[in-house]
Amino acid sequence: EAGVVDAGGQGVVALLEGATRYAHGEAPGVPAKVVQPVTPSAAGGVANQMADFLALHEEDEVGYCTNLLILPRPQETLAYPLIRERLLALGESGVVIGDEELVKIHIHTEHPGLVLEEAVRWGELSQIRIDNMAAQVRAVSSGVQASVGSAPAAPVASAPEQAPLAGPEVVAVASGAGLVAVLRGLGATRIVSGGQTMNPSTEELLRAVEAAPGGEVILLPNNGNVILTAEQVTGLTTKRVAIVPARSAPQGIAALTAFNFDASLDENLAAMTEALTNMHSAEVTRAVRAATIDGLSVETGQIIGLIDGKLSVAGDNMQEVLLDLLQRMDAASAELVTIYRGADTGEDSARAMVESLAAHYPAATFELVDGGQPHYDYLLSVE
Repeated sequence: EAGVVDAGGQGVVALLEGATRYAHGEAPGVPAKVVQPVTPSAAGGVANQMADFLALHEEDEVGYCTNLLILPRPQETLAYPLIRERLLALGESGVVIGDEELVKIHIHTEHPGLVLEEAVRWGELSQIRIDNMAAQVRAVSSGVQASVGSAPAAPVASAPEQAPLAGPEVVAVASGAGLVAVLRGLGATRIVSGGQTMNPSTEELLRAVEAAPGGEVILLPNNGNVILTAEQVTGLTTKRVAIVPARSAPQGIAALTAFNFDASLDENLAAMTEALTNMHSAEVTRAVRAATIDGLSVETGQIIGLIDGKLSVAGDNMQEVLLDLLQRMDAASAELVTIYRGADTGEDSARAMVESLAAHYPAATFELVDGGQPHYDYLLSVE
């Protein structure tokens, strides 16, 4: 219906054409450049890239990556908006999300004790985890210095060794600095770069799974096209791998809010999958060609909105499209609406847009996050 070539379908056609030629005794007819072996990268290539990265960021504040949960004391509720304001003021790269029953915190700070002291004022603390990022940087730096100019580098630079966590590791697929920061803050151990138009391969996902220190891994595809790829990994590793079928980054983030470092893989899989049923996600982008899909006509360049991966809205006005999406996702009965602005969407215009949308749904809490995602002007989640 969309008038485009499906990559998987085209691959099947190529296989059938090759089988037909073989059955008829014909030459394969494959261009020579396709079958030439891929040569490994130059010696030290990855190490040199890591060295450049470290040089670029050597003045960045490092400190301690501090993660914890705040739970209400008996017969009390949490003052989430105020907690969020106070905690975010205590460090950098802060992600504080939650409600009256649970607040999850990730923050980079030179003084983790101050974060804990502030947090305990508001409720009971759980799942406290503090990582020394300065030590991690030193480990990476020493590895880079040892490998530059030595034997050919491995295809992927290894991360500093760390003791396995009590529970399963989480590997997530994402693209966009803001989305990556949120996923890491909520417990994702490793991020594989990918998303719409740049789906990661099974090999890339397998490599991330094998690199995770623990023996159990939860995979968050965060894209409908990546789910089948992720499922192939389960049969290629000796580790126990579970797939949480998140079809978008907002769904993956919602699933991670239910992640518990101390719970088993099965418990986390059940809780994270259940979290997907309590929310809807939408993606807003531009049509690259005219098409009619499921009875909805779209013109080239129009703003289009997809709900849970299905094309649902098309229009010429961004605010009208967003309002239509929110109505279809029943935002009137929602508690939280999170809007992730894309790499090409200005912060001022996004803030004005969110304020305008929030005025239509005063009962819901609206949050704007700098997702930095390519291709999509906005990503939305309604919970």
